[in-house]
Amino acid sequence: ETHRLAKHPNVTVVKDLDPLLQQSDYVSIHCPLNDETRGSFGRAQISQMKPTAFLINTSRGAICNEDELIACMEERRIAAAGLDVTTTEPPSMDSKLWKLDNVWLSPHTGWRRIETRQRLVDMTADNIEAYCKASSEADLINVVN
Repeated sequence: ETHRLAKHPNVTVVKDLDPLLQQSDYVSIHCPLNDETRGSFGRAQISQMKPTAFLINTSRGAICNEDELIACMEERRIAAAGLDVTTTEPPSMDSKLWKLDNVWLSPHTGWRRIETRQRLVDMTADNIEAYCKASSEADLINVVN
C-alpha cells in the first residue's frame, strides 16, 4: 500500500520511524491522542534524534512522555523543543518545563489561525446540512475529521 504523496518529488514515505528520527533536523508531532499514541514519544525516540534537532508538538501533550522529555531536555539530548501542548495545560507552576531554556512553551494557540477556525465553521455547517438531509436514523452520524 502506497501513500498518496509517495510520488511527490519532495516527499519520502518511511515505514520505520527510527531512520526518520536519526536524519531529521525538525520532528513535528501531528497525531491524535489515543491508547496507541499516549506516551509514545519519549527518551527512546528523542535519544535517536540529532543533538542539533528540534522537537515540535502541536498535537496533544500526552503523546510525549513528559517526564522523559524533561529529562532529555535537561541532558540537552536535542537542541530544543517547542510545545504548543503539554500533558497538563497549562503546566503546573512548579513544572520544570517553565525553567528549561531549551523548551519554548505556547498556550495551545495553534488552532487559532483564521483558516483553522473557518474549517471548523465549515465542518459544523456540513454536519448540520447532513443532519437536515438525513433520510433515516442510520444517516445521523457525527463525523469529525
